[in-house]
Amino acid sequence: MSSTIAEPAPLTKLDIKAMRQAHSVSFSHKPVTDEPRGKIRMTRKFRRDESDPYGDAERECKLTVDSHVRAYSLNQDHCSTNVSATATCHCFWSSVMPTYDCWSAVCALVREGDELVLQWNADSTNDYMRRAQRGQHNLVHVDSLRLQIYRKRQPIYTLILDESYCEDNSARMIRGYSL
Repeated sequence: MSSTIAEPAPLTKLDIKAMRQAHSVSFSHKPVTDEPRGKIRMTRKFRRDESDPYGDAERECKLTVDSHVRAYSLNQDHCSTNVSATATCHCFWSSVMPTYDCWSAVCALVREGDELVLQWNADSTNDYMRRAQRGQHNLVHVDSLRLQIYRKRQPIYTLILDESYCEDNSARMIRGYSL
């Protein structure tokens, strides 16, 4: 049985309806052999009918989108360099209350035919964080997730969905890349 990778496609009216009705949303990026892809998984919960042993308590809808990972590292002159880490990183972020965060803005802005792109940024720190950590063994990594909305192949919006500040451990937003 061969597996196929779903191609990113423009949003349909049904996709947008699913986005607006989601009770939770998660975003992921996995490197694959041919072309890295991102996934947006939206889940909607339902009141379960106790008389139906097969009744789903929740349903999900998945969108396949383009996904890119950029990694920032310091060179010997303490200048940040920007390199692609798309092929090596695994990324994940989720929101269990999408109506109270940036996801509601995404849902209000998208239209049928728009395309979504996930932009993951590993170690996109600033000088304040670098100075505070100078000489310390465990660095705090600053990772972020941006969602870009394209309309007619032109970027029209970029929204910061979240930023993560943590050491290089299993709670980190972007794994598989370190300074």
